Amino acid sequence: MPTKQLTEIDPNIKIESPPVMGIESGLLDEMLDAGIAEVSDYIGLHAYGGQISENRFGHPWRVLESRGIRKPLAISESGSINEYCNGSQYETEDCRRRWFAYFGQQLKRFGYDHALLFDLDGHDSWAVAPDFNPTKTYQQIKDLSLNEALSNADFESDNNVETGWTPFDSNDVWILEGASPYVSFVRNDNSGAHGGGGYVKLNNGDASPDTPVSVRRIVGQLPKGQKVKIGAWVYVNGKASATLKALGYDYRNGDAEISATSTKKNGWEYLEIEVPISRYWTVIELGTSGTGNSGDYVKWDDVSID
Repeated sequence: MPTKQLTEIDPNIKIESPPVMGIESGLLDEMLDAGIAEVSDYIGLHAYGGQISENRFGHPWRVLESRGIRKPLAISESGSINEYCNGSQYETEDCRRRWFAYFGQQLKRFGYDHALLFDLDGHDSWAVAPDFNPTKTYQQIKDLSLNEALSNADFESDNNVETGWTPFDSNDVWILEGASPYVSFVRNDNSGAHGGGGYVKLNNGDASPDTPVSVRRIVGQLPKGQKVKIGAWVYVNGKASATLKALGYDYRNGDAEISATSTKKNGWEYLEIEVPISRYWTVIELGTSGTGNSGDYVKWDDVSID
C-alpha cells in the first residue's frame, strides 16, 4: 500500500525501509540511490556483534550524508551470541550481557531512533531467554535504563560501568573483560580531586599514541528542542590534551558532535559546550588520547548540565 494511503488511514503510521542485513551493507547505498528514502520515514538496518563498534556503527549516517539525506535510523534486528566472547560459559555469558549494555550506549551515542532485539524464546545461541527462561543477558536488557538524568557527576559514589560512566576505547576490551586497563574511578582522594574526593582518571600514558581513551554516560530527561550547557573540570598531566564532547543529540545526524578541548597543563581547567537537544538525550564523553609516555594521565571531575 502506498505511503500516502497508509497515512490517510492513520497519520501516526510511520514507514521503515526494508532493513539491510548488515550495518555496512552496500545494499543500503543501492536502495538509497533507487529512492527508498523518498517513501520511508525511517531507514532500516540490522546490527550484530562487532558491527556496533565505534568505527562501524556510524557508517549508515555517513552513507546518508554523502547523498544529502537526513532520515532517522532504526534497527529492526540485533543481538549477540556467547561465541563472540572467549572463556568459560560463565565468562562468555557475562561478556554477552555487557554487549547489550554497550549496545544501549551506542544506540544513544549515534542517535538511533529505536532498536528491536533478537530473539526472546528461541533454542539456539541467539536466544536471550530460551523457552522464556530469563538469563543474565535477559535481566541486563530488562534492567537497562537509557533515559536517566545525570547522576554521580562528581564521581563521589561507586560507579557501575554497565549503567553509569562506561569506559570506551578503540577496541572491545571492556566488553570482553569487563574493565578498561586505562580507566580508574578514584574515591577518597581529597587532594587529587577538583572537589570532594572522587574523580575519573584516564591513564593515557599506558595507551599507544593516539589511541582514544574515554568514559561516556547517557544523559536523559533533557528538554527537547532546546539547548543545554554541559561543563566539566579537567586536569591534564603530560603530553596529551583532553576533550569534552556531546554525542547523539541530533537524531538526523548521529555522527554530529560538539566539543571543547583543554589548553592548560598541570592545573584544573573548566570546559563548557552548548548542545541543541533534538529528542531528550545526549551522551557525554570525557576523553583523551594515548601518548605511550609512562606517567601521563588526565583527570575529570564535577560534570554539570544547565
